[in-house]
Amino acid sequence: EWAIKEGSQHVETLQFKKYEGGYGYGGEVQKNIEINKKNEGIKRKDDGNENEEEEEEIEMLSIPFKMMLNYRKAIEDKEFYEDMVDQRIMEVMNTYQEGIEKTEAIDEAQHTFSRKSIWFYIFLMVQKVKGEESYWYPYIQALPKKYETALYYSQEVVEKELKGTTLKKSIESVRAQLEKTYNNVIVKLTKILPSHYPKDKYTKELFYWAYSTVWSRVFPITYKDETEIIPTLLPFIDILNHKYGAKVAYETDHEKERFTLKSREPLVAHTQLFNNYGGKSNDSFLLSYGFVIEKNTEDTLPLKITIHEPNEALKKIKDELMEKNKLNNIIYIRIGTLPEELKQQLRIGLLNEQEAYQLKQKEMKSIISPRNEAKSIDTLKKLLYQKLVSLEGSAEDDEHLISQHEKGTPEYAIGIYRKGQRNLIEHTLKETIKWEVQVFQQNESKMTIMFPNVPLPENSMNTIKFENDIKKDTLLKTIKRNEYVTAKEARDDPFIHFAINQQMYMDDHVCFMNVILKKRIDKDPLLMTLPENLGTLALLQFSDTEADLLQNTLFMEDHEDIAGFIQHTLPFVQTFYKDQIQVTEDLWYWCYCVSQQLQQCVGGQTLIALTLIPFLVTSSLFHQPSNERYLSYHVSATPSIYLFPQKDGSLELCAIKDIPKNCALHLLHLNCMSNVDLMSTFGACQIQAINQHEAHRMELSMDQVAMFHLKMFREMNIENTHFLFSKTYPLQLMTHLTILQHSSYTTTLDRSLEDDASNVMYQLIQSVQYPLNQIHQMEHPLLKTYIISKYQLLLSVFRVVELKHEF
Repeated sequence: EWAIKEGSQHVETLQFKKYEGGYGYGGEVQKNIEINKKNEGIKRKDDGNENEEEEEEIEMLSIPFKMMLNYRKAIEDKEFYEDMVDQRIMEVMNTYQEGIEKTEAIDEAQHTFSRKSIWFYIFLMVQKVKGEESYWYPYIQALPKKYETALYYSQEVVEKELKGTTLKKSIESVRAQLEKTYNNVIVKLTKILPSHYPKDKYTKELFYWAYSTVWSRVFPITYKDETEIIPTLLPFIDILNHKYGAKVAYETDHEKERFTLKSREPLVAHTQLFNNYGGKSNDSFLLSYGFVIEKNTEDTLPLKITIHEPNEALKKIKDELMEKNKLNNIIYIRIGTLPEELKQQLRIGLLNEQEAYQLKQKEMKSIISPRNEAKSIDTLKKLLYQKLVSLEGSAEDDEHLISQHEKGTPEYAIGIYRKGQRNLIEHTLKETIKWEVQVFQQNESKMTIMFPNVPLPENSMNTIKFENDIKKDTLLKTIKRNEYVTAKEARDDPFIHFAINQQMYMDDHVCFMNVILKKRIDKDPLLMTLPENLGTLALLQFSDTEADLLQNTLFMEDHEDIAGFIQHTLPFVQTFYKDQIQVTEDLWYWCYCVSQQLQQCVGGQTLIALTLIPFLVTSSLFHQPSNERYLSYHVSATPSIYLFPQKDGSLELCAIKDIPKNCALHLLHLNCMSNVDLMSTFGACQIQAINQHEAHRMELSMDQVAMFHLKMFREMNIENTHFLFSKTYPLQLMTHLTILQHSSYTTTLDRSLEDDASNVMYQLIQSVQYPLNQIHQMEHPLLKTYIISKYQLLLSVFRVVELKHEF
């Protein structure tokens, strides 16, 4: 009655009523209202299609501007405005605003805790306190006395039922900001102007009510000749409930000073009329409105990717790439394919020094390197698995909440919300696995390790073969949940607790090595099929010639690290297991080799499963009986099978490509390693072509350079460590050498200095090239291959530099 008296209008036969299922009040018409067609056959401006019919919109609800309620109305109220611009109140607001973190790209009027928004909340509180004296009294009386949004859930419900969700973090964040705003603004307002704002009436409950009223009902309004969007309460119009897909239109008529809500589809008699709040996720609906949408196609899974990079120079490169590619640290994932911006953000965040140096010399493509791509996939799987594990309850618990509670109740809404989040995580995990399989299939020629002309011992491995062809997607084996051990489970062990108490170095490798050792003590039949002298090159004893040639190489550093790791951990293992088994250095190293080769990352968690031993991946090296100095190789075919996690915790081993009969099967495992990684972990390196993941590290001494040189290095973001890659111009190194030719401080790098730098470059490369006669004296064929690959890498860099400067 008040709305009609003030000039509002509505579609004929409209009646308001209360609906079940959590809808509350809404409206419906008592007869069908069709949409008339107009302008038939006229070319439409929006899409240019001929013979389209432009639909006439039905005006459902309309109100004059004077009924609107927003912060503009607040500042038009003289008494209220004078209170807000009181010098004491202004100082309170200024102090408060300084503590608010400004959110970029969000207009101040839309910022929920901006000055304008807070004025709006206070003005609404004033109208509530005024009672019948307020112009908006009839409207305020019709508003809910208490809201049922997630903001009002008990702390017990939030902690118990929403554990691990984004909604829980949002509730806690908003509550904390509301508390801060109330204590730092409203409470001080009641102290400064107690006669206008008595403390007993301007309570925390009223402040919460005002906040919830605004953000559960506002419409976006713009005033004439302005672009600022003003959150506005529209009495009478805001009574309609939400339906995603409802065809509605908003019209702000500045000449007539009216706001109108229109329908672009026929109105059906005795059917609820709907507004459309827009596509929102269920956590947004629950936080602001208190309801959820079943099977919400707009539901999102927020993933926050934060770059933690201790290397300042590398962090600077990553930050620049993030800004250049306009990437935000929060990505919202929907059902469908993985967003490209998520992949790019992972790739940038996981850049290593070598890849960063390469990117400085060329434009960033979608894939930076196979290593980086594999690391990105692995990181995403772990992130998703952590979110799935941290999510409260199970899928069965969600279904129980939904089936045992009525629509509109908090329990029902929580069940729907959690079910949607769980489905999103599981869907994204499946998409991540598809991404992983696609990457391996596209790059299998780069990832396959090949050993031409190397004989393969017949009894080298217990590899399963099938007599018939295997089709893609064939299920080969199901590994039950009790047949594998995760890293988390491996840590929960008496030896691990003992080792931690003894301050032993601890990581997942030690935990898995301990699992292998215990299985060895128990004489596990599958484990006992492996050779006693299984091993990689990690602890190989070198001849004098080999030691000289490997000096200062990354492989020698890796070799020394692993040897040091074995020697450090061995005494603790021997002490703990002294009454069960004599743990020798060879046995502990054997456990290291087995655990390294068995580890798989599945569904975001690292695990080992002894049932995978028949499918043992890549190469396994062990001594031949005829000559213990030489090693034999078991080499993988191109990756052909993959482990897929299932909801019940089991793993399904499936073919990801067609496999001919009698062909050995091998898991995807390598993740594009350099020769150093391949030799240390699997005793293999790529020799058919130069391994493009391999790099040569070159360090230049900074001890005797002038201070102005150091200043130039800092300004140009140049380190003293450089990585040389096959057939790639070493831009960073050449710039470094060019700067060293300067005799005074200047940032101009002329051609003569570059030529001098080239001569130094030749000398540096020649100084690390290996004499061929010494290479041929090396006893171990794989070490010889490694040194030759380093020689080829340096030679290819030498030629690139030479060609560039000849040109």
